[in-house]
Amino acid sequence: MKRIAAGILASLAFCALVAWPAMTESCVGKTLYFGRMPGVEQEILAELFVWLVSERTGTSIEIKTLPDSRASHSALEKAKIDLYLEEPFVALRDVLDEKGAPGGGEVARQRLRREYEEKYNLIWLEPWGFDGKAGGGGAFSKVAPVVRRDTLKKCPALSRLVNKMAGVLDNQAMELLLAESATEPVRQVTKKFLKQKK
Repeated sequence: MKRIAAGILASLAFCALVAWPAMTESCVGKTLYFGRMPGVEQEILAELFVWLVSERTGTSIEIKTLPDSRASHSALEKAKIDLYLEEPFVALRDVLDEKGAPGGGEVARQRLRREYEEKYNLIWLEPWGFDGKAGGGGAFSKVAPVVRRDTLKKCPALSRLVNKMAGVLDNQAMELLLAESATEPVRQVTKKFLKQKK
């Protein structure tokens, strides 16, 4: 019953997402640079972002492949990319150089968000719903977009649009996308996934 209820909520969230008319004119005609790391999972995230933003708003998206989280964070700081998706546990370990499992659950996640904003002018948006591989579950495993503050100033509606993905891409959905991507092009698989969520 809980799984059914969660599925209904995710579907309602996605219906709101696909009904989004368009981002404000301040973002239309501009180019956003999306960072992705190696691997099919990251390719899926990149293609979902392209379909969600570019195909629905006319904003151009350029994908930049980076080797790891440290390189992605550095590119974000230097404005070589506008955003990428990261696992909080990895950000804590590889960017803030804090070792060991974080304590405090949601409190620790909020501390990470605050430190990123204060130290780097980078904003964590809401998790998309699935767990990364490093954190072992919980608040620090939920993969979420990290975006430059000045990007949000240039595209004020971007955070609201991207946050509508929160909870839509759960672990089960990601496993399905990975399985289908083994036999079909990722771009085709992600497009089909979004159409099925309408």
